[in-house]
Amino acid sequence: MNQHVTDLVKGCSICAAVQPSQQHKPLLPHEIPKTPWTKVGMDFFEFRGRHYLIMTDYSTNWFEVSDMSRIMTHALIDQCRFQFGRHGVPLTVVADSGTQFRSAEFTRFAREWNFEVVVSSPHYHQSNGKAENGVKTVKLMLQKCYLDNKDPMLAILEWRNTPSEQTGFSPAQRMFARRCRTPLPVSQELLLPEVDREGRAYDKHQQARKIQAAHYNRATKPLPPLTTGNQVALQVPGSTSWVPGTVVRSLLHRAYEVESGGWRYKRNRRHLRPTLVPPATPPASRRPSCLRPRRLSFDTGSMGEAIDQHHCSGEPVASPQTKSVPQYLPPPTPPLRRSSRKSKPPERYTAY
Repeated sequence: MNQHVTDLVKGCSICAAVQPSQQHKPLLPHEIPKTPWTKVGMDFFEFRGRHYLIMTDYSTNWFEVSDMSRIMTHALIDQCRFQFGRHGVPLTVVADSGTQFRSAEFTRFAREWNFEVVVSSPHYHQSNGKAENGVKTVKLMLQKCYLDNKDPMLAILEWRNTPSEQTGFSPAQRMFARRCRTPLPVSQELLLPEVDREGRAYDKHQQARKIQAAHYNRATKPLPPLTTGNQVALQVPGSTSWVPGTVVRSLLHRAYEVESGGWRYKRNRRHLRPTLVPPATPPASRRPSCLRPRRLSFDTGSMGEAIDQHHCSGEPVASPQTKSVPQYLPPPTPPLRRSSRKSKPPERYTAY
């Protein structure tokens, strides 16, 4: 009986469309390389009307921030050439699903410079968490420097020189095997290079990541994998609404390519729920606006149906003529209320 009820709910299109979001999955950490600037996360962000590009090293937490006048693909490639010529060409670049990183021009640039581009699932910023965390850090520093009228590059320099609580080493020490000189007084002995050949910082970093994953996975549940042809419900971004779809193929990092309504989408497993609802009929080349999802109305009279029919056909809808209002209106009917006694204030307050 329980299985029949479960199958009935999975086959109900209304139930599948209003399901809540799925709970978080167990953490799938990125592999951290031992050598600096081998795996770099990239992301664009905006601060006070200006666009910036951030590049964050997965191994050392060192980041580079570039002021972008435009966020076009050729501007992104120019900044990559500049930073790669300074620190070297990484093996892997992790980015979001922005059109700049998925363009043919950037793909050709990656092939010429011999590095791999890993694009995260749309609407799942957690998969590019290193760059997102760097954006949060930089935005906070920029806001503080703006309010205090300070140079933000000095703040970034001090941050790069600050040792991490997890590893005991600063991003500058892990990146260049030395501290960077700042306007603050410092002994020259502390600026001498000190190579960490034993990998102490790397071991501490890995241990801290294991502890973080253990704490995160306490309230998570692994989701079963999907196969090609499975009927799923695809969550609409930014809401709890779901639409039917079909799994086309499996991608990397728990992502899938799903077909819904004649379109194909790349989504993370958390945004896909197995269901028994059949897929929707592929739409025409240009769907009328009446077929778009809209809120339900309590007014289901003939007037609403007539407006929908005219709207679908593309014909203009004539507004009903306004009737003349009589000069004298009848008094409104008083609203009904429960019986109560008349309130009478005390006599000692009548003088006031």
